[in-house]
Amino acid sequence: MDAETFCRRLLAGKHLTLTYKKDGLAGMIEVWRHGDRYVMTWEECADGQQFNENEYTKNFRQEFDSPAHVVRYLEECDVDVAGFRP
Repeated sequence: MDAETFCRRLLAGKHLTLTYKKDGLAGMIEVWRHGDRYVMTWEECADGQQFNENEYTKNFRQEFDSPAHVVRYLEECDVDVAGFRP
């Protein structure tokens, strides 16, 4: 999906998820609308350790004012919104 579709889906209240594996790590990024804010959670760990939160190398939650701010942040982190799925 492109950035426009990503934003449109968030504005419509849809939940979006990206799962990935890279360099021995596995991760999941989720984004959804909560009231007038947009919430993103990002969890990452060594591949195979997703059920052991003590092993997470990333585990955070962040809020944004708009879907465009979410897209900008993901781009700064070299995450392509094209990989997100409903």
